[in-house]
Amino acid sequence: MRVSACISIILFVSFLTAGNVLPSVHHEHEIQFGSGYFEGRPHITPRPAERSPVALSHEVYGFLPYWEYTGYECSRFDLLTRIAYFEVTLNGYGNVTDYRHWPATDLITAAHSQGCAVDVCIAVFDDDDIASIVNNSINRTNACHNICNVMAMGADGVNIDFELPPSSARAGFYAFMRELADSVHGRDTEAILSLCLPPVDWRNTFDADSLLPHTDILFLMGYGYYYGGSPSTGPVAPLDDSGCYYDIAYSVADYCGSDPLKRSRFIVGLPLYGYDWPCSGNYRGASTTGSGSAKFYRTCVAETLSYGCNYDINAPAPWYVYSSYRQCWWDDARSLDEKYRWTVDNDLMGVGFWALGYDDCDPVFWEGIREVFGDSAYHSDSIIVDNGDLEFTTGGSWTAGSYSGGWWDDYLFCNAGGGEDWATWTPDIPDPGHYDVYMWWNAGTNRCDSVFVRVFGVENESLFVSQKGSGAEWHYLGRHSFSEGSSGYVGISDRSAVNGSVVIADAVLWIPVAGMDISDKSTKPDIFQIRAYPNPFNSECTIEIEGSFDGTDIEIYDLSGRLINCLPYSQNKVIWNGYDLLDKEVQSGVYLVVAGSRSKTITFVK
Repeated sequence: MRVSACISIILFVSFLTAGNVLPSVHHEHEIQFGSGYFEGRPHITPRPAERSPVALSHEVYGFLPYWEYTGYECSRFDLLTRIAYFEVTLNGYGNVTDYRHWPATDLITAAHSQGCAVDVCIAVFDDDDIASIVNNSINRTNACHNICNVMAMGADGVNIDFELPPSSARAGFYAFMRELADSVHGRDTEAILSLCLPPVDWRNTFDADSLLPHTDILFLMGYGYYYGGSPSTGPVAPLDDSGCYYDIAYSVADYCGSDPLKRSRFIVGLPLYGYDWPCSGNYRGASTTGSGSAKFYRTCVAETLSYGCNYDINAPAPWYVYSSYRQCWWDDARSLDEKYRWTVDNDLMGVGFWALGYDDCDPVFWEGIREVFGDSAYHSDSIIVDNGDLEFTTGGSWTAGSYSGGWWDDYLFCNAGGGEDWATWTPDIPDPGHYDVYMWWNAGTNRCDSVFVRVFGVENESLFVSQKGSGAEWHYLGRHSFSEGSSGYVGISDRSAVNGSVVIADAVLWIPVAGMDISDKSTKPDIFQIRAYPNPFNSECTIEIEGSFDGTDIEIYDLSGRLINCLPYSQNKVIWNGYDLLDKEVQSGVYLVVAGSRSKTITFVK
């Protein structure tokens, strides 16, 4: 089992110097994407909560810019604690210059229905305007009055995004935050005041000791370390990168040190975008030959299907090359997962995102949040067995793969045949109980459908997965019970593989969910069966549980491991109409019904 690794091949010199102030990513995106806002586009349609509330272990704070709001369809407000609506702008006198469609009443209604608070972001990006507001007592008071009026239009709190106060405005800025805190909390004692911090405090105007008494949340904009104007290619949000002087770890240490109070109020903002640069080569740190442009998470996901994907384990971050040469660096579910867990391990308040909508409601992204902060909250004793570990064994004929996307950049493959090829991952389980189990593979058009997977724990469960799509990420295999020790395993075989020529064996992940004393039990922990009828179906399928099932939800997955829907369970049955979490009809195919530690396949035919 791989616990940690440190690999350093080339030291990349950071492009930042003490005199180089990072640009405002938020303002840069407003310039690039803001014109895409159309008043006539449909807005969010409030929908009732479709699943049991998720008890999040940490703050999850997302910015929703106005250019995404008008087409935003995400239904996973249950996986967010707060949303900041971006933006309402002020001039140098503290007067509102643009409401950007605030108040976003349909957003507020939809978010509140699932327990998510909505803040309004107040933004100023001009140095002179910031100085004029904070250094003049009349303007300062006027701005606080107007901000409170904006908050009173339906917000649960206020986020301040002033980028960046000049050094001459340092004292005035602290006075402004003190006066604003008194005004906001005077209007509403439950309101939250948060503040955006730049990755590096070049101008010494964001001293945490001076700001903490007047703010509830400090939001680190932990992105833009490499940006559109960078002289070389590299990761947008390096975590603890030996190739960078400035990275997220540096920023957290600089602002918080080891102070537990500061860390408990500190959110690490992460990017749902990347940068695409023309450059001189196909390696990290290549000189850029022109300005880069921002690309949404959803665009990067789509383009990796055409161009492939590399993974920099130092950053960590995915990146790809095309057209001799352009490079795009971004963050995917895997790299974000590593940053979530680092945040938990370093006792920080939580994570945030710039910006919601860029993900296009990708279920893999949202499932990643749930895995770490939700019902199966992250434990540091999660177990990964990789294909290079001693706990991994094979039989038959397997070959080392050469393409990118493997866990820790390696994997094995076999040619689909008659079932002679098999592989097993055998973890050393420290505590008996329930574990969420995931399998990693890199996808490809030559991968097979209906790959046989066996999860052998307290009971023996079999399922079939497709390795064709949604690769280079963790795929959910369900919740299973394991005894202490090495009696359980996950296995894979080529015996049933169809519609392709290759089966992949890479890594398996076990995440502990809840302890359960099963060492002396001779009976299975879940004594129930899943029935589904009609099967196949073309309009709706009734899913019944026969026996003792104490769960609250029935989950539907496709064979690539993507969560399709989550249905509240009551009266011993649920009905699925063939629609996903976004109320869109799914494609014809085979789907997996998951209830507790059991699963059943059903077929939907249009």
